[in-house]
Amino acid sequence: MPLDLKRFDNRQAASLALASQTAFSLQQAIREHGFASVVLTGGSSPSDLYAAWVSDHSTAVDWRKVHFFWGDERNVAHDHPDSNMVLAKAMLDALKVPSTNIHPWRTDLSPRDALQEMRNVLQSLNMLGDRSFTVTLFGMGEDGHVASLFPPHKPWRDFEDAYPPIARFISDSPKPPSERYTFTLPLLNKSSEIHLLPFGQNKAGVIQQVIKQDKSITATWLQARDKMQLWTDVPA
Repeated sequence: MPLDLKRFDNRQAASLALASQTAFSLQQAIREHGFASVVLTGGSSPSDLYAAWVSDHSTAVDWRKVHFFWGDERNVAHDHPDSNMVLAKAMLDALKVPSTNIHPWRTDLSPRDALQEMRNVLQSLNMLGDRSFTVTLFGMGEDGHVASLFPPHKPWRDFEDAYPPIARFISDSPKPPSERYTFTLPLLNKSSEIHLLPFGQNKAGVIQQVIKQDKSITATWLQARDKMQLWTDVPA
């Protein structure tokens, strides 16, 4: 799937356009399959997107039929400042997403049990076949990592055959905190749509690496089923 590069004057404009596009995709998936799913990302990159979903698309999508996941999570309590859930909470509350449709990493369990619990959830939604998520969002580090798949781990090789193959517990993340959960490439690459959100001039270098398909960074190993897009406010 070739990369579709979307450049905008600012993050807000990019986020408004992405909100509109993803809202359409989610509603289409609901019509076709009865539900849709989203993988949320951490960091500040999606904040304007979340706001746009609430302000512009709260009624256009049947959010009661959308399931939410996180691409990765730090091994901390869900209300901890380091948790990726914190940013999304207000959005999920505003859209009145049922708690049964919110699937955080179970950081209250042992790593083995948490990974198995995630597998059970995905299996119950029939998302372990040829396709997984409807919409997957990624911020992108300056080193080109996505989720908690860092280049030193060579996740495109090391994690490809690990058990369970859909997810991984990491105890030695090069970026603190060291303990994290993450989905792995075999599952993520079954997403219908993947959207990269590298905003800010400090991401100019890694954007060029993605455009040139530099295989030393994780982001270039992502391959969506139907749509692969990069949204940015960094000029060419």
